Amino acid sequence: QIIASGFYSPTGQAAVGYVVRYQANGQLDATFGNNGVTRIPFMSPIGDVFVLPTLQSLLLCGVYDTLENVRTTALYRLRPDGKIDSIFAYNGRSYFPTDNGSNTPRNGFLQPDGEVMVFGNLNAGLGFLGRFNSDGSIDKTIGPNGTLITTEYYADGFVQPDGKIVTAGPFTFSGPTEEASILRYTGAGTVGVPAISANMTAATVHPNPIGYQPLQIEYTLSLKSNVTIELLDATGKKITTLLETERPLGKNKEVVILPQHLTNGLYLLRLRTLIGDATTKVYILRS
Repeated sequence: QIIASGFYSPTGQAAVGYVVRYQANGQLDATFGNNGVTRIPFMSPIGDVFVLPTLQSLLLCGVYDTLENVRTTALYRLRPDGKIDSIFAYNGRSYFPTDNGSNTPRNGFLQPDGEVMVFGNLNAGLGFLGRFNSDGSIDKTIGPNGTLITTEYYADGFVQPDGKIVTAGPFTFSGPTEEASILRYTGAGTVGVPAISANMTAATVHPNPIGYQPLQIEYTLSLKSNVTIELLDATGKKITTLLETERPLGKNKEVVILPQHLTNGLYLLRLRTLIGDATTKVYILRS
């Protein structure tokens, strides 16, 4: 059997997505959807239709136009008979939050664990990557609120066997030059944190080792951004949030107090922003 997806966008009207299934002889499979066709309002599919072998269900990723006229990335799940699976997420559909404005997916792929990684771009030339969990919820381990935003926009990507995420962007034009970008993000407990970021310098902390005195953190942003500073243990498990604020582009300095109950040893300090994250080591040495 052959499954295909596409969309139709009448002039002045919202796009309508379609998924069709053909028999091996090229005839529409009348047992699928409505005589071989499933219609999905407000949806423009992109990339492939993902087949989940364990459930024999289908995942469809694409552009969803909300009732507020905001474009965002959505994921639908269809049952084996082509009907929308109403028990998946919210009536069969999940989509990324639109706190940062419209977002448009460019590509997506299904991971072996059933999660779906999506790459795309926002308004003003920014890029994003995000991931849906297998139950349709947003994977909040990637960037703030489940979406990582950078100054590069993505066209494709994949997850390495070690869990790191590799992304590639199209040619961009800066004066007479043409450029392309390839980025890699760390995996494990810090998925979505750039291994190397041109948008933010790595955070520096002092004193280090530290006792009971205040900890100073310095970093540089290339864009105005919300900033969250988190304290993690040596395994990457979050202990507490030390600071949540908004900071301008350029050099910034924070002063935070670490919890008094912490024992001596290695900890991680994670700085989360809209344009990337940075993680640095902090050693506590108290008498």
